[in-house]
Amino acid sequence: MPVTYCNDIADPQVRERIREEWSREYLEHEKQVAEREVVKARWTWEDEQHAALLREWDQERLRHERAMRERAQREEDERKRLNLFWGHVETHQCKTYGTREYSAILMNLPMNWERRVEACKTTPLEIHGMMQTPKSCEDKVCDIHWKIWG
Repeated sequence: MPVTYCNDIADPQVRERIREEWSREYLEHEKQVAEREVVKARWTWEDEQHAALLREWDQERLRHERAMRERAQREEDERKRLNLFWGHVETHQCKTYGTREYSAILMNLPMNWERRVEACKTTPLEIHGMMQTPKSCEDKVCDIHWKIWG
């Protein structure tokens, strides 16, 4: 059997062809590495932007919660200052088994106060030893009526 030099590593042409293939593979590998680095840098940037946005949202949420607590405290202080209380409590017919409708008028409520309905919704009334808040409020200019079931 004759020896051919088509794939013999000792053949200079075969070695040159192998070097050229390795060079192409190496260039392709370097290109892929560069592309991965660009993608990795983009991901890192996006992660940093996302983390910054989450921190911003968290700060906004904390500011909102603090503002809501402060508002609730101001309204509670205002209710206490005005000495709001429920008067003319009336019982009505039973709605279902163990459920009765009550209505009352919120007393000491200024006519020009902007938060009349909010005051109604947050001022509790004791019914059968339990503190209840209204299920609905009606602002009737001269007084506020409420209804609760208990």
